[in-house]
Amino acid sequence: MKHLGAATEKHWSLLVFIIAVPLYLINIDYGDLWNDEAFTKQLITFSLPDMIRLVAGDFHPPLYFLGLKAFVAVAGSNAVTLRLFSVIGVLATLLLICTMGKRVLGRNAALLFCLMIMTVPMVATYSHTARMYTWAAFAVTGVFLSSCALIRAPSNRDLLWLGFFTLLGAYLHYYCILAAFSANAYVFLSLVVKKNRLWRRHLIVSAVVLSLYLPWLLTLFQQAARVKADFYVPEVSALWVALCYLVPFWHNFYPATVSIPLTLMHAAITVASVIIIVRRKESESKPALFVSLVIFNGTIVLAMVISLLIRPILLYRYIATVMTMVAVPPALFFVELRKRTVRRVLFAALLGVGIYASFDAGKDSIGAYQAAATFLKQHHPNIKKVVHIVEVTASTFTEYNAMGPWEQLWLDNENTASYTNMKVFRGLKTVRSLQEVLEKDERFCLVDFPAVELNRKNFDLVMRQSQKIGVDTISDDKVAAPAYRPKILLYQLQYKGEQGAGKDPKD
Repeated sequence: MKHLGAATEKHWSLLVFIIAVPLYLINIDYGDLWNDEAFTKQLITFSLPDMIRLVAGDFHPPLYFLGLKAFVAVAGSNAVTLRLFSVIGVLATLLLICTMGKRVLGRNAALLFCLMIMTVPMVATYSHTARMYTWAAFAVTGVFLSSCALIRAPSNRDLLWLGFFTLLGAYLHYYCILAAFSANAYVFLSLVVKKNRLWRRHLIVSAVVLSLYLPWLLTLFQQAARVKADFYVPEVSALWVALCYLVPFWHNFYPATVSIPLTLMHAAITVASVIIIVRRKESESKPALFVSLVIFNGTIVLAMVISLLIRPILLYRYIATVMTMVAVPPALFFVELRKRTVRRVLFAALLGVGIYASFDAGKDSIGAYQAAATFLKQHHPNIKKVVHIVEVTASTFTEYNAMGPWEQLWLDNENTASYTNMKVFRGLKTVRSLQEVLEKDERFCLVDFPAVELNRKNFDLVMRQSQKIGVDTISDDKVAAPAYRPKILLYQLQYKGEQGAGKDPKD
């Protein structure tokens, strides 16, 4: 290759996977299964009709869960195999770039695109999460590549690919619809401006995609209608928008020390890429640069508009669906930069810092659920009933209930806000009040996850109806930064009845 040596196409493709496979496999079982992953694991144990019904009662489309169900039928169902499917999503994205990307972007840009993806810690984080995000990013990357191809050299083949990846993404995650809409709108306007008759066929393909999505579109509207007023996504703010641009370089929900230089390097190189490519009138990198910017920023803008006009949906975690797009401008920068020494130094610096950050991000954890269950069993063997007010603990304690076992109780009443379909957890008993399951003076454990602010009224309710005996704090020591370690509180309580006999909850 002109910029990175004279390796053959076979060798540079092999290089990508020699780096990627260990990068995304090491530490795959580092953290406990958390709420969303526990939901995923339980959901795929149902029959296909029941699984579709339960997904419809949640807030996501079904394709990822169908694919994962087929995968675990062969590989088995445990924390490693569940997350391995997400790793395969990353590797499939890299393979897509090495094949389709080579044709669309050129060999140099395709290789650099793959390598720059490895400098995005968010990719590593979600490769170790049993959720749909890496596969959603795969679909969005396909939308990106086919859009670039249509703008550079319109063809029926790439138009069909655009339709395919658009439909694929729509059945994987709803943010993919925003990304695909942004890309398709840009492609359509480009074809119209260039007076290319393919714009008519683009409309036909779009109509076909919409018709194929109609079976799920009604479910999407029903899911949106069921969302409660106190849905977990907050109102749009400047900080919330800024986080959408920062989290691709963070360690999941918090910034690590290495996040600062990595973010600054990516930002500076992205700005430089825009300046260089825009100034060069004949640059072949313009279509790829503009499409990547349209997809990433268009997704955020559309989410903001919907949030302001209808209801909040802008959540920085969902930016994982378009996380590969932040790797495009740096890749094009190294293609366009003509100063060889500067290019090599900057490339080595970004690749080195980025891969280190991604490796570090792969060691992530969102709660010491197994440790909390072990502590409860060892230190409070007399407790047989565990009450949950937030789904973060209800789902995970049900997952690790074999360590007890306990009777897991989910308090679901008029004060309860939930963003997961709790019906998937077979070992979880739903109750409207403590009176249904507790005798007077019976001891039980209330598990709380204070980082989640939902259902505080239910917390106060339980504390008013109970006498506090003690409380233990379990910190997730797997998180390197002490300030960001999630804490689980285990309240040992004695039930006093509906009228309540406990002290002020603040005590």
